[in-house]
Amino acid sequence: MKITSTCNDGLLTPAAGDYCSCTVADPAVCTAPGDIQIPHGGSLTLYQSAEVQALPGDGSDTCVRQRRECGDGVWHDANGSASDFTFQYTSCTVLPPPSGGGAGGEGVPQ
Repeated sequence: MKITSTCNDGLLTPAAGDYCSCTVADPAVCTAPGDIQIPHGGSLTLYQSAEVQALPGDGSDTCVRQRRECGDGVWHDANGSASDFTFQYTSCTVLPPPSGGGAGGEGVPQ
């Protein structure tokens, strides 16, 4: 006799006797660039560049970043849409403006 059952939250329906069981698998981890693993429900922020050069006269610049949340092995953006990382750096440093560069940042590496 063949019984086809469905496993839902660890319960077989219809019951399949003493020799069959089912279990609920743990949610999958998410893997980011650099083999960084984040558990289900966790989040990670990665940066576009490891360093950002501040320009003379403005005093600071912003490190461009991406934040993602892990949901059962899939990365999601702030809108809840599945979205992989395109950035790879785990940190970003804003370098002070070079001295003597004058306003406008001529000659400043980008």
